[in-house]
Amino acid sequence: KQVNVFIDGLSYKNDVIQGGAFMQDASRGNPFPQNAVQEYKVLTQNFKAEYEKAAAAVITAVTKSGGNDLHGDLFYLGQNKSMVEQDEFSKDRGDKKPEYKRQQYGLSLGGPIIKDQFHYFLSFEQNKQDRATSVFRGGSFDSAPANVQQLLGQYPTGTQTVPFDEKLYFGKFSMQSGASQMFDLSYSRRDEQEIRGFGNQVVEDSAENFKVVSDAAVLRYQTVMGAALNEASFSWQKLEWHQTALDFQSPHQNYEGILEIGGRDSSQDIEQKKYTLRDDLSYMFDWVGSHTAKVGVTATDAKYDYRRLNDGNPNFIYRSSEQWQYPYKAVYGFGDPVAAFGNKQYGL
Repeated sequence: KQVNVFIDGLSYKNDVIQGGAFMQDASRGNPFPQNAVQEYKVLTQNFKAEYEKAAAAVITAVTKSGGNDLHGDLFYLGQNKSMVEQDEFSKDRGDKKPEYKRQQYGLSLGGPIIKDQFHYFLSFEQNKQDRATSVFRGGSFDSAPANVQQLLGQYPTGTQTVPFDEKLYFGKFSMQSGASQMFDLSYSRRDEQEIRGFGNQVVEDSAENFKVVSDAAVLRYQTVMGAALNEASFSWQKLEWHQTALDFQSPHQNYEGILEIGGRDSSQDIEQKKYTLRDDLSYMFDWVGSHTAKVGVTATDAKYDYRRLNDGNPNFIYRSSEQWQYPYKAVYGFGDPVAAFGNKQYGL
């Protein structure tokens, strides 16, 4: 929570859960397309007051813009199962090598719409990672009654694929209306999905459909007035975090020492929206050396929607003392899982 990230002056701070920025907690995706970044800086101490909501480190980045010449780039990174050695545990069990695959690719394009006045830049990146997990029945399976073995024996075990897919988009239009004035409008989107939370003695039906989505639009105006530079911006941003059950209709059943089946017991949805106005004025002057003085104001209207349904899907737990014939414990959550709130934030 101590880290913050700024892209073109917009803070991507996540105010609700751990992970610092971008709803990045427990995610293995990239938060922003790398081929859209022109330059970046990492500040770990003595950073200026304009970088709010950070105690440990600040990352600032400036995005690329189009120019009078048409430019583009394309990249591809790939790795398949032939490039990865199988672990000895899976080999000893006779498991087949999983269908491991990783692909990351992207492209960008920028150029003029009206030479010397109006330019564009577009970027796309996709990250696909099919990793592997192992599902196996516990040692108590062989001593369980026939009806329990018949029920749990129908669920597939062994090495299974954990799919991950992420798409990143960025677009920017820049207009120079005069020698000292510039407008730019940019939009970025992150769309990430992963089926995860299963493995060992948990079957895929009990997995979660994990999604992270972020949208942001920034309108900026810059003007030079002699030795002064004024930068004004208006931004809209929405960050989403979803941990939903892959199956929320079938009750969760935990056969202790053997296998967990049925839908996931809990679900969580978080959404953060922000509207921000910001203005920064920099003034360059000479007095016993060269100096820059900077002053700025910012105002944010933030709204949060939080839905956390703990044990909203009944969880029945079986054990060997009853020969796994009926549950010795059941867990079911109730109450209102929704919280909606907001606040206004001001900075000087």
